[in-house]
Amino acid sequence: MNEKNSVAIQDVARVAGVSVSTVSRVLNDRPDVAEGTRQRVKSVIAQLGYAPYVQTADRADRRTLAITMHYPMYNPGAIVSDSHPTGFFGGIGQAVREENIHLHTITTKLSADELLTACREQQIDGVILLEIVQQDWRVDLLREQGIPFVMVGQQADNTGLSFVDVDHFVYMHRAFEYLIELGHREIAFLNYSDQKLQEGFNPAVQSLQAYTGLCRQHQITPIHRGVSFDPQTTQHTALSMLTDHPAITAVITAFSAGASGCMQALYQLNRRVPEDVSIITTLATNHEADMLVPSLSALNFPNYEMGYRAARMLIDRLCGDQTGVEQILFAPQLIVRQSTGSPRQQ
Repeated sequence: MNEKNSVAIQDVARVAGVSVSTVSRVLNDRPDVAEGTRQRVKSVIAQLGYAPYVQTADRADRRTLAITMHYPMYNPGAIVSDSHPTGFFGGIGQAVREENIHLHTITTKLSADELLTACREQQIDGVILLEIVQQDWRVDLLREQGIPFVMVGQQADNTGLSFVDVDHFVYMHRAFEYLIELGHREIAFLNYSDQKLQEGFNPAVQSLQAYTGLCRQHQITPIHRGVSFDPQTTQHTALSMLTDHPAITAVITAFSAGASGCMQALYQLNRRVPEDVSIITTLATNHEADMLVPSLSALNFPNYEMGYRAARMLIDRLCGDQTGVEQILFAPQLIVRQSTGSPRQQ
């Protein structure tokens, strides 16, 4: 191995006195770096002879590949009440089993140093990124390092990026317009948590943008709250919203745990679903929707299929069967169950 290729991005960061993510931003010519810092980093890159990480020929040609799946859980305990990760994991696992590929799963938040160390120590050929935020530093880092990756989800700018996702604008539009068709005019929205919204979690951002836009279009006053996957806090938030706005006749939730908490809050208020308030969820698996009482009207969330397609996309790229950019958006499928109906006539 020549000296140039033995220099890691961590070495550049250490000598320049900056973080790995700052080095990555300089290499990607991002504007959010002070000019003095940019020049110092570039000087260290030239001094050390740094070159991005690339696959060696023997790794690229070997039969058994290794893939890392990174799903940074904000609250690892939330998987108990959120089945979306297990669907992703199942689909990805099925795809790698079909090709006898090693899968490494990381479910904790990582720094740039930690992600690169994991890729190097485990001799990773490619990465599947989940829980995408609108400006995801992992995307810049992996692209700069030359490590193949695909996303389950989208950034704000997806130029040249391969991903599998649902169109959150289309999903929200389908749920909202269905409620309008039923005659509802007081429609509230329980989104992902405020923390996820502030961090730029793409489903939270796009869903809220779609909801507020539809409210403007139909001249409806928007009422929305952020909720977590914790049942008690979700119930408390829903109870507060419904108490503050008793005229609400329909609630859209971003995930099924939000619908469950809303149902519990309505029960406390002695209000019935759907006779008094209809509930519909923009992302729920059939299993989640059928488990609730009454069963939940929802846009079906194909999380297993999304995980499978993302893994196949990456595998095909690593094997040379696909060299171009692939961007797959799953179409919405509205399944009407027992939780929605026309509003009660006043």
